[in-house]
Amino acid sequence: ETLNYRIAPRRAGDVPRAWADTRKANAALGWQVRFSLDEAVQSAWEWEKKINNKARAAIGKAERKNETRTETHGDYKPGCAERPRKQHAGRD
Repeated sequence: ETLNYRIAPRRAGDVPRAWADTRKANAALGWQVRFSLDEAVQSAWEWEKKINNKARAAIGKAERKNETRTETHGDYKPGCAERPRKQHAGRD
């Protein structure tokens, strides 16, 4: 699988370099690295794809539900996200 990307110049405020030494966390928290950077990035990418697929499925389901509505209220039309509010005499 390929990822479409482009390397561009740094933006104002971008950090020029970043790194971490985990020895202090290891000592203070008894924490140890379990995954390499490559494994962590791959896992994060798989999680993003899974979450985005679920979101797309939910959006598609909502869109299909809106398309099958048969009710109408004023200028409300099936497939619209919201129906217009009813106008009442004496109210704005």
